[in-house]
Amino acid sequence: MKTFLYRYLWLGKMLSIFMEIFYLFAVFSFVYKERQSFFDLAIITFLIMMGRNLGNTLASTSLRINIALLFSAKSIFILIAYYLLSEHSLYIVLPTMVLSAIDGYIKYQSNRPYLSITKREEIATVGGFQSFIDQITMIIGWLLSITLFVQVNSFGLLIIACLLGLICCLIYSSSPKNKNMMMQKTGDVKQPFQSFNNRISFLFMIDMIFNVAWVSSMIFAFVENHLKQGIVWWGIFNSTYILGMLLVHFIINKYHMFFAYRRWKVQFFLTIVTILFIAVFAFNMNIYLSLFLILVFGFSQQLKEKILYTELIKQMDIQTISTLHQRLSIQSSFVIAVCVLCAGWIVDHFGIQAIYLITGLVSCLSLPFYISEMRKQAA
Repeated sequence: MKTFLYRYLWLGKMLSIFMEIFYLFAVFSFVYKERQSFFDLAIITFLIMMGRNLGNTLASTSLRINIALLFSAKSIFILIAYYLLSEHSLYIVLPTMVLSAIDGYIKYQSNRPYLSITKREEIATVGGFQSFIDQITMIIGWLLSITLFVQVNSFGLLIIACLLGLICCLIYSSSPKNKNMMMQKTGDVKQPFQSFNNRISFLFMIDMIFNVAWVSSMIFAFVENHLKQGIVWWGIFNSTYILGMLLVHFIINKYHMFFAYRRWKVQFFLTIVTILFIAVFAFNMNIYLSLFLILVFGFSQQLKEKILYTELIKQMDIQTISTLHQRLSIQSSFVIAVCVLCAGWIVDHFGIQAIYLITGLVSCLSLPFYISEMRKQAA
């Protein structure tokens, strides 16, 4: 029964991820075709991130909403988006914000059923496995969106996303654990915004700013503005970056002791490598070298994040660890969303190379901290 339920819930989650990617692909392709402005894409990215933060925050309170109904609402708003896009591309703002808020709520709540059917000692393993599966699903989703876009264009992708929403509605409404998905214990709505107040959080902040270079809108700008390639290559670049993140799971499982004892040296080395590589990436015109570099960036950023996340857990008490992931997710999304908005304006006026040079310089700020930690570890 448990195995069946895992697979049943995973199917719903997989289709939900496909739904998000198809919607994003369709909206970006249509808005850029109509507006030819990267700042407009940055606005959409900002709204998506802020909407997800809103939904995530609401999900941590006593607000109770049936997930199956939310999926049906998503399908309705995608149909609204379909109509609005046919009228004017900027009308997409409101449905995008609402859809993102629904996504944020669903993502927070849909993880709860796994906890309800998992033994306490297996939660960490299940969480890591879910992250691994989600990244594989995202890669498949981006590749599918490329294939479908070529066949049915942006509007066809929106219709498919709408149908996926209805299927997810049926899956979650018929789940034997549906009540667990609908309910959430009362929480403190202010809790996700509490700061961490230590140097690890500063390093996280630098990484958040660096990650601005790898959000979908910035990769889109690089492919369109710098490489002069079509939107199909945007999907390929996104899936390649996620593949780099996926490789970290295999490396850490095999060499976790190496990273545990040399964590600060690894952080320092990865930071130096990414700074050098991003300078090459900014001016390189070879599409295959760019693919290799973005694979490296995905790997290095995911590995650095996991090391910092582990260090942060070591410094926290048991009461605050339970909310750590949500707090980090909300704070990082807020920082990245604001930075993306600024980055969109910079790209329109100075080109995408300016973003990579700025993020590279910001990464240099973390080097003194890593050197200090290496000295402490060696002492």
